[in-house]
Amino acid sequence: MTIEVKAFHALPCEAEYFRINGKDASIFDFGDYEYGDYDECDDEDVRRWGCYERYFVPFFYDENTEVAEKYGLTEGEYVEVCLKLREVFSIGTCGWCI
Repeated sequence: MTIEVKAFHALPCEAEYFRINGKDASIFDFGDYEYGDYDECDDEDVRRWGCYERYFVPFFYDENTEVAEKYGLTEGEYVEVCLKLREVFSIGTCGWCI
């Protein structure tokens, strides 16, 4: 299995490309973002306009087997994809949006 994923430099929460075995894929098939508690953020601009502590959280394989089938992945490969996405798209507070 090959995973090609790269976030945009100026918008690190969006994929410039994401492919599994050469097939275009969506990160949101595999998980979604969770955010930190904005009340703990000291930066008024981030609280109003940006993302605070943004992290990619994968969906569990058992609850998402149709996506594994869609991309032809075994359970181990599915987990590998999720770990890679979490690595690339867990960005914390980047400040690019403000």
